[in-house]
Amino acid sequence: MAYTIQDIESKAREMLGTSPLGQEGRVLRSACQTAAAELESKLRAGVKSSDIEELFTCAAGLLAISLYIELTGIPGDNIESFKAGELSVKLRDGAKTGSSQALRMRAESMLSAYLECGSFDFKGVAG
Repeated sequence: MAYTIQDIESKAREMLGTSPLGQEGRVLRSACQTAAAELESKLRAGVKSSDIEELFTCAAGLLAISLYIELTGIPGDNIESFKAGELSVKLRDGAKTGSSQALRMRAESMLSAYLECGSFDFKGVAG
């Protein structure tokens, strides 16, 4: 079964710990669509999002939150904690920290083994 935008949106809402409504809810949905399209376009040849569905959905949810923060400026634009195991993002008050960029980097890092482009990951040296 392939992921849906609703799957990504549910994951993003779960990680945000809130469920934006109205205009902000529409912004989040658009961010989810954009995140999925962006990550799909970066997948290496032969890699299908359906092959890595859970990982892809989580990474797209993180990227969607990053876009959402950029578009809405969540008050404080600050993340107190991030857990990768059960993926959750906790917002806190305080100065700007660049959390949007950090989330984008984390999303791309999660899929680094499957992306055509992106940052360099050292995997090992053939001996």
